[in-house]
Amino acid sequence: MGVRNHRGGTMGLALWRSVIASVALIALAGCALPHLVVYPFRYTPDQRAVTPPNLGLLLWLEGDQQMELDGVGRVTRWNDMLRGRDRAVLQQFGFKGTPVTTTFTTPNGARRHVGLRCAAEAGRCAYAARDFGPRPPPLNLTGTPYSILAVVVRRPGPRFDNYFLMTSGTSCNTTFGGTGCTANTVLHLGWQWDSVIRHGHYDFDVDSFALRPAEEPTLIVAQSGPRGMDVASLSAATAHSAFNGRSDPGPLSSSGLLLIGGTPFFEGGPAAPDWFFTGDIFALLIYNRELSLAERQQAADYLRNNYGPR
Repeated sequence: MGVRNHRGGTMGLALWRSVIASVALIALAGCALPHLVVYPFRYTPDQRAVTPPNLGLLLWLEGDQQMELDGVGRVTRWNDMLRGRDRAVLQQFGFKGTPVTTTFTTPNGARRHVGLRCAAEAGRCAYAARDFGPRPPPLNLTGTPYSILAVVVRRPGPRFDNYFLMTSGTSCNTTFGGTGCTANTVLHLGWQWDSVIRHGHYDFDVDSFALRPAEEPTLIVAQSGPRGMDVASLSAATAHSAFNGRSDPGPLSSSGLLLIGGTPFFEGGPAAPDWFFTGDIFALLIYNRELSLAERQQAADYLRNNYGPR
């Protein structure tokens, strides 16, 4: 059982009173609260968080100076911040997004950042994580706990199943649009519809809900492991917040490729869900372990100091 439908008009006492009141109500109802101890946002981000935790950092993407473009300005490769070209996400089957620059309001003033723009048609994205080091590790989330943090800006016109991070999974049926996958093999993280953010393992989902403008920058945090499965979000301007959790269904099995922005599904193509993302991605941190509360806050504070919200 989890806390859901938290939303606040301003980043103030109302948000925190809502959290405390919900905790009290659930406690009185006799529910276990393992995931509440990892609510990942501080009231004010710690200015000392100048880097995210590095232990178990499987993939670290930020757009500034890390994207490689083709001759017409589309992103072919997005390199890892920690390892450079030794680890990257590469475009699949010609599905390439474009760089987009946005100014963010942060605790340190206005900052401009480059992100990846994915659109429904020509700008549709599909990027797979690859490692080019001497001993390439498995860049997937099969059989392991994980923590994921992302800064996303949606475009107008929200649509159903708008996921910015997925895995290709197992036994997905291309004839029926990439559905029918084996349970607990496909990770999908993003908007299930409009204001509902979904963190799912295909048949095992957890949703959070918060009303927010379509183009508002959103910080999303998801975690899966023995502590539970949850998803939280925090947005700028009016500081909408949402959080929900559930018992974890167990680690992903046979999860396949780790895909950013969408899957490379097409007629006669690989057996992967045909989900794709419409919107902008500015930063993504993927860990192959559960972060502690302090580590989740450090990673979230690092992103908030650079992208907001305050």
